[in-house]
Amino acid sequence: SAISEFSPDGIIAVDDDDQILSFNKTLCNICGVDYNHKFQSGKDFFEFINNSVVDCDEFAGTVASIGHGFSGNLFKELSINGLFFDLFSTPMTKDGDATPSGRIWYFTDVTEHKSATETMIAAQKESEATAKMRSQFFAVVSHDVKTPLNSIIGFLGLLEESELTDIQT
Repeated sequence: SAISEFSPDGIIAVDDDDQILSFNKTLCNICGVDYNHKFQSGKDFFEFINNSVVDCDEFAGTVASIGHGFSGNLFKELSINGLFFDLFSTPMTKDGDATPSGRIWYFTDVTEHKSATETMIAAQKESEATAKMRSQFFAVVSHDVKTPLNSIIGFLGLLEESELTDIQT
């Protein structure tokens, strides 16, 4: 229980009968519920947080689709109350038995990681736009400088090859 209570992840464990075995304070903070709140079942808990989840219909369908026979891990990204979480679900096993006997749900806060990733992507796009703009600028400057220089070089070539006339002197 100490590991659960000091975990930065929100954790809830439910048994095969969908009864809540335990949950931690981090999960209560994530969901905005008092730690002393008594949920009737795991379904009751997920219905409660479903009101705070973006794309709640998809989330409810995902949770509902996991039956007792599901033995793999479930991973889903979701947003609750403006924060972003990775949701993991793993089957529990009884002591000394390999038969799944419930499920543990982990809510891992990835808000800072997601924000940093979005900032990095925005910076990369800005850098690419700046590089493109710089390239266009140098192409224009090069053209604007090269054209008059070519004219001057041409006139200098004419002056070198011909003698000055009376009008030119």
